[in-house]
Amino acid sequence: MNDLLNTMICWWNSTGCQFVNFVLPMLIQSSIIIAIVFILDIFLRNRVRSSFRCGLWLLVFIKLVLPPSLVCPAGLWYWLNSNHISHLISLNTVMPDTSLAPAYSLTKPGDFSEIMPIQWPAVIFALWFAGAIISLAVLTRRWKTACDIVSQAKDADCLSKAILSRCQLELGIHRQVALKVSQKIKGPAACGVFSPAIILPENFTSSLSCNELQAAIVHELAHIKRNDLLSLWFESIIRALYFCHPLLWLANRSIDSAREEAADELAFIALRCNSVDYPQALLNIAQKPFISSISSPHFAGIAESRPSLTRRIRRLVSRSIPVKAQLSLLGFFVLVIMAVALIPMSSGGSPGHIRQVSNYEQLSNISIEENIGLLNQTPPPESSPVNMLK
Repeated sequence: MNDLLNTMICWWNSTGCQFVNFVLPMLIQSSIIIAIVFILDIFLRNRVRSSFRCGLWLLVFIKLVLPPSLVCPAGLWYWLNSNHISHLISLNTVMPDTSLAPAYSLTKPGDFSEIMPIQWPAVIFALWFAGAIISLAVLTRRWKTACDIVSQAKDADCLSKAILSRCQLELGIHRQVALKVSQKIKGPAACGVFSPAIILPENFTSSLSCNELQAAIVHELAHIKRNDLLSLWFESIIRALYFCHPLLWLANRSIDSAREEAADELAFIALRCNSVDYPQALLNIAQKPFISSISSPHFAGIAESRPSLTRRIRRLVSRSIPVKAQLSLLGFFVLVIMAVALIPMSSGGSPGHIRQVSNYEQLSNISIEENIGLLNQTPPPESSPVNMLK
């Protein structure tokens, strides 16, 4: 029984060591990226399009799905010759501990009377595993709730559908978008990655003017045109896996704000041709008593917290809105250059690090070979049935 338990503990210790060696450099590297992007976002907030800022924050989530050992000769960190910085952000941050080698010594064949101790990396891995399972379960439950709301929603009236069709033509959206009404939702929201739909609260259309209804529909169509629902799902899964990363919540709030501002710019440009006062319509919609924010990766709504909404309206009124709200070709190339320069943060590993890892693997292999040889070479005890027959 103890041999099976020791085998499981040995595997858990080894997995925990690999997990810590992956997570600790990733937390350090992603924190540096978040700090850089946060400073750039403050500096560029009123100087560039919000779609560019969304792409800037998306670099953080792309970093979190790539290995921390990623090396690129064109990267900024590759050319940093400072040993202190290289040691801080590279894979050398946590070295494998030889005490966690996936082998243990035997004094006699089958002697497993002592149970191996559980190392601290195994405890950290167990806590992360439990937290990730809970976070993914909560995310799945919210997705199921959102699917139930969409399936039970009713079709909107003909006037609202006519406004939707006109707004689709103005934004250049050619795929079919459904317009539904539900009493289980407290604010207009877009949903559906592959089959997009706009869900309006019950009695929403009767309480708004045509201009306000048009502003709400255009805003949700802007989320659909920008494929914000797909990015919301991607960010939600990454956030569930990195639930213990405190700076990731700051990045999530920032990209949510930039996403709403990008949708505002796109809606403002589309409605400016129709002489619709979008900031005033946005303020009137947010003041309705049944409007509230929506926290689900399945929905992209128009309403946020009061300070965030006030900042969005002030930004629309105070700054000049660009002619186009979508990301330009120049902005795309700038984001690609920044991704190549900032995301790969490993220097490739020093010779000492490679030599130490080799020693660790050699020690593990030698320990395993010694145990196997001990099992094959040790003669059976005198009281065994083999010696009694002799």
